[in-house]
Amino acid sequence: MTSALNYQTPAGYANDNIWAQGKKVFAKDGANFPPRCIQCNSPDTLKWKLRSLTWAPPYLYLVLLVGLIPAIIILMIFQRKAKIQTASCAACRKKLLTQRLIAWGIFLAAIASFAAAIGLENGYLALLGVVLIFAALIYGVVMGRAFTITRIEKSVVTLKGLGPHFVASLNQQAITP
Repeated sequence: MTSALNYQTPAGYANDNIWAQGKKVFAKDGANFPPRCIQCNSPDTLKWKLRSLTWAPPYLYLVLLVGLIPAIIILMIFQRKAKIQTASCAACRKKLLTQRLIAWGIFLAAIASFAAAIGLENGYLALLGVVLIFAALIYGVVMGRAFTITRIEKSVVTLKGLGPHFVASLNQQAITP
């Protein structure tokens, strides 16, 4: 069964569910984004994705200093959730997939480095493996995502990292001090 979302006109999105302020995009929980790629704003070859978002205030991660189990419990209690439906074009999906595959490639190079360190009894290769693990994590987190959730509050999701043409096409609301 297809949803009516794919057949709505752009005028169907002139509502209060999604808006922008500067480079940030705000969306109400359950919002359906316009039928355009969230990175390049193209209306071609779109694939829709329902995204379940989870966010917790960043200061709560300090509880990790106390221990992993208390941190998991605290984060589960204070996390906020929302769902949005976004679209992305084939070219942007391919770019994102490539970035994720690069991160996995760096991770596999780290595993190979650990295996070589064991086989050759070389501590420098083990150290290289550790560096590559961190490089894979950092690259994957920074480059391997379509956008960043900056906050979920009162059923409104705040996002950044969406394409500038897409953000410019949304209803712009004045930034209030």
